[in-house]
Amino acid sequence: MCQHGPPPDFISFGTVLSDCEGLHQWEQALELLMQMQIRQLHPDIVACCSVLSACEKGRQWERALSLLAEMWLSEAPGAPEPDVVAYSAAVSACEKCGRWEWALELLADLERRGLQLDVVAVNAAISALERGQQWQLAIAVLRRMQANPELEVDLVTYNAAVAVCSSSVQWEFALALVEEMTSAGPRPDLVTASSLAQALEAAQQWPKLVPLLSSLVDVLGLDLLQHAWTRGQRDVTNNNDNIDNNDDNSNDNNNNDNNDNNEDSEYIMGY
Repeated sequence: MCQHGPPPDFISFGTVLSDCEGLHQWEQALELLMQMQIRQLHPDIVACCSVLSACEKGRQWERALSLLAEMWLSEAPGAPEPDVVAYSAAVSACEKCGRWEWALELLADLERRGLQLDVVAVNAAISALERGQQWQLAIAVLRRMQANPELEVDLVTYNAAVAVCSSSVQWEFALALVEEMTSAGPRPDLVTASSLAQALEAAQQWPKLVPLLSSLVDVLGLDLLQHAWTRGQRDVTNNNDNIDNNDDNSNDNNNNDNNDNNEDSEYIMGY
């Protein structure tokens, strides 16, 4: 079949890659990247980050890691090296799939290579730790972030850390983080209050919320605080129902996860 018009150029590929990213079309994005290389158009960092972001949105964490490694190993002239945006996309891909070990390894690798940590990458890593109920590591990452003068801990960071403690039923640490927020950190919001309510309800420690009620009411208002508490109770009920319905599956999955964690634990460095 005859083709009409000029062949696709660098700008054309970049435009379509951006569309693939927005539409979560990771397969097409990878195919386009390969076509660029075949045509010797030499993808730049923007094109590579678009593909990484498409893989992230498509929950393709292994392909994201593979592309990141290829970028470092490439000997093509003008081949871009991964930057913090590329790493952030890869960390987010791991977060979406619960691969907390690899999320931490990417943070450590980013620092080893002399790149500046990015709050987006750190927040995604802490969120990944929630899926693995790795609350100790989540707090360690938070404290390390606070010690870095070039990083600013934000509300998303604290909420992710509180959520990890809540899902792990570590109500004391969830409560301490919220107290820290009310005194010196970013102001708690509805998400913060819901996570705290979930932790206290699960541990039957709701009276511990009383000392914080005044400050939380000032921040959220009484109606929103009541809504947060109701949502936290509902989350606890749903979690308990899921546990009751999936005990057998959970045991099988835990065995598989333990095997995976043992294999991947050697990659967790610096945290």
